[in-house]
Amino acid sequence: MTSLAEDALASAERWQKQAPSEDDKIDFLTKSIDDMKNPDVQDEFKGNIKKLGVAAVQTDEAFDKINRTFIKFVKDHGSDFPGLATYKDRWTTYKDCWTTLLRQSRDLANLTSANYKKYDQVFLHIVQNVRDKKEMVEAAEALSTFSEEKPVGIPLDISQKFLDLKNDVERFQKEFNDYVETQRVQLLAQAKNLQQEIDGLLKQIDGLTAAVLPDFNVASGPNIIFVFTADYGSHYAHRRWRLVEPGIAIIGLAVERAKKQKQLAAKQADLAEVNRKQEALAHIKSEFDGLDPDIKIISSSLSLFADIWRQFHGEAEEFAKVLRDVQSPTSIPRAFRLRVELARTIASPLQLALEAYANTIGTR
Repeated sequence: MTSLAEDALASAERWQKQAPSEDDKIDFLTKSIDDMKNPDVQDEFKGNIKKLGVAAVQTDEAFDKINRTFIKFVKDHGSDFPGLATYKDRWTTYKDCWTTLLRQSRDLANLTSANYKKYDQVFLHIVQNVRDKKEMVEAAEALSTFSEEKPVGIPLDISQKFLDLKNDVERFQKEFNDYVETQRVQLLAQAKNLQQEIDGLLKQIDGLTAAVLPDFNVASGPNIIFVFTADYGSHYAHRRWRLVEPGIAIIGLAVERAKKQKQLAAKQADLAEVNRKQEALAHIKSEFDGLDPDIKIISSSLSLFADIWRQFHGEAEEFAKVLRDVQSPTSIPRAFRLRVELARTIASPLQLALEAYANTIGTR
């Protein structure tokens, strides 16, 4: 046995390919009315709307969890990655938007529940019981007036705002992943360049070490002591200057070697810092990837919120148009009468479901 929702989807898919005949509409509406009179189907219907409330609570928790995660990111790694602060601020904006929409959806659910009760017990009751053209015109005017009512302080495009927020969240996830990947590539390039510089410095230091040590062994023997302590005329003076020249070269090589070693230490420290940032970035990516289920909850939940207010107020205007167009109660199409009956059959479970949704959200 298929559910009411499955039948509706199947009919919608079929009618997209081929417009329904009047008999198709009548069959569908008749079955829907019979289903909605079934207590089990009513419970399923109310349960589906109540699930929106549960989804809303889960979504609220997901927004808060991600918000706390980005606050932690900035606190722990903001100095290494200044761009994190921008993403934190963006998420805070989304969370604030969600909080506003959630409150508005709760208020709208309460208002819609009361409003639909009036729609059912007053306006649809009148439509079902019109006796002549005059009453039909009066009913049409009343429905038109009702259809133009707007909830105070609540945007009628709230469902679109939910979808806009859903798109913002999905775009945020992609852009943050792109940001992390860009940082990863940049750090990888820095590490590669630093390693190349370190390898080059090590080779230079090895070369300087090889040049310094042999000359140092030759110039540091007894002769150099003799040269600096003995002075017996021009012959020895000549020898002294000949031996001093290698000593000066050795000192120059040693100084250059010390300079390269200092550069090496600085580059090694820079590489260690880059490696630390790479580890930090890997941690950020791992934590953000772990938030993917929460982002999926947000996206799927936001796409579920439907603007029931707009739906039945739009339906009221459609009913008004039919009543204006037909000439007498006897000429009202059967499909129209069945639509009115279905709308009235749905009224009670819909009111209860909307109240349950609002109560589930509570004071969030």
